[in-house]
Amino acid sequence: MQASRIGQVIRLLMLSIALGSAAQAGSEPVVDPAAAAEARFHELAALGDLESATEVAREVLAIRRQAQTAADANLVFALYGLGTMLRRRGLYDEAEPLFTEALALLGEFDAEPEMVARVLFALGWVQYELNEIGSSQGNLEEALRIARGDLPPGSPLLLDYLDKLAMVLRWRDETVQARALYAEGLELVRTLPERPSEANWLGNLAEAIGADGDFELAMVTFEEAISVSTRTRGPADHRTLRVISNASTLLFRYGRYEEALSYAQRVLSLRIAALGPDDPGVAVSMNNVATILEARGDLVAARTLLERTLPMVEASYGEDHHTFRSALNNLGHVLQTLGDFAAAEKLQVRSLALRRSHYGPQHVEVATGLNNLGALYQAQGDFDRAQPLLEDALQMYRDLGQTTGSEYAAVLNNLGTVMQKRGELDASLDLLQQTVELVRSELGTGHRRFGWTLGNIARVQIQGGEIELGLATYEQSIDALQAALGDDHADVARARTNHALALLEHGSRQQARSEAELGLAITEDRLRTLDGLSERETIEFLYLVREVFHTWVLCFDRPEDAAQGWTW
Repeated sequence: MQASRIGQVIRLLMLSIALGSAAQAGSEPVVDPAAAAEARFHELAALGDLESATEVAREVLAIRRQAQTAADANLVFALYGLGTMLRRRGLYDEAEPLFTEALALLGEFDAEPEMVARVLFALGWVQYELNEIGSSQGNLEEALRIARGDLPPGSPLLLDYLDKLAMVLRWRDETVQARALYAEGLELVRTLPERPSEANWLGNLAEAIGADGDFELAMVTFEEAISVSTRTRGPADHRTLRVISNASTLLFRYGRYEEALSYAQRVLSLRIAALGPDDPGVAVSMNNVATILEARGDLVAARTLLERTLPMVEASYGEDHHTFRSALNNLGHVLQTLGDFAAAEKLQVRSLALRRSHYGPQHVEVATGLNNLGALYQAQGDFDRAQPLLEDALQMYRDLGQTTGSEYAAVLNNLGTVMQKRGELDASLDLLQQTVELVRSELGTGHRRFGWTLGNIARVQIQGGEIELGLATYEQSIDALQAALGDDHADVARARTNHALALLEHGSRQQARSEAELGLAITEDRLRTLDGLSERETIEFLYLVREVFHTWVLCFDRPEDAAQGWTW
């Protein structure tokens, strides 16, 4: 909509210039060649023929440059028009210098504030796409400052500026400021007669609230957004489905997998009903459902869905699309968890190559790809290949200023675990402590990741000779996992087993036996309900039973004593 409004403004201006050049009264009007070309440019743009419109815009700019004697609005409009076409086609490297030149020219004459704001906004948008985030934020902030003083409160342009700047702030994890801008935009929209895009602003506000750590309020706001969008657009409208999908993403981030799956399956069902099973949007929804299935342990179902999704996504979007790269990564991770490392490696290597090809060597998506491949080698015990990849990923996140979020926490944890396996305990402990503080600040102490990371720290502390501290940290890990998952969860049994082994190793046999028996009690109860577990959960649980039982037996002086104590 933004590009369409800009096109209308420029077209009217150019037509007025073309018709304004006339000879003496009674003679035929003299049409400016550039203005005539500009009229053709806008006709092509209105038809959606962006490639042809771009070529005509180049022609217009060449004419304007040739005729230029001083900075004027005509040259600015020509630069802006071509830059806008290039931006809409994703040719950001070509668009940026055009908007930069237009902005410089605007400083040489008495330009209208609205036009200055438009160019600043366009330049900031392109810089965001080029990952020049600091420059992008500065230009968007200046565009918004001008717009607030020059445009009426309900202006669509003002709302656009608020929205884009908030998006940049969210990318930089400045969630408090982003939340304030979305709230401002929502308030402005609600003053307008028909409340246009109210659901969009509610959905964006909900995402910002969730990123700011207020999960409960975020979900309340998401439900309001879904309700408004369903009422005003319909339940199967793509914008309604996007809001539902974003709510599912937040639930997934907080480990609420069952609820996240319910939302994601709702989106999938609505898309299939509205668009048919072969629509590209259905493939995207299938990929999202598969991601949640994997997280909750339904590996076979996730693999089946992803193997069906991958060719659909490639056929619809091509391999140079984020959805295809995401599907590659998801299937690779499922195969990794199932132990098919060779197949997983092929997918992760391809995903990383596509990320580098699309984004260049230095981008957060490339860092994520490096972490994914490093984690695969880590899972295989190939620490020589894992460590440099994880180190490169960590440094790239830091160089780009991306030192928050789950992906940064993942690379910290992965590299910390690799360093622990290699005996570099100081480095490992430093990385894991950074991880736990990040998880504490972003997800709170009631999240399973907090408990997991504490367990990793305990292992390093004990390995480094800090026995009492390590044993105390194990207890904190168990408390955190119980708070997040309940007393009878398999992860709690595993944590108690690790604690029992540590106690046994350091001479506390009776305490170790008590802890192991608590783990056994959990596994005994769970063995009665195996029918409710996924294949992955069943396999992992049986391994856990063996581990817990073996640990319990070790707590006795003689195996026959353990046999006498066995009551199952």
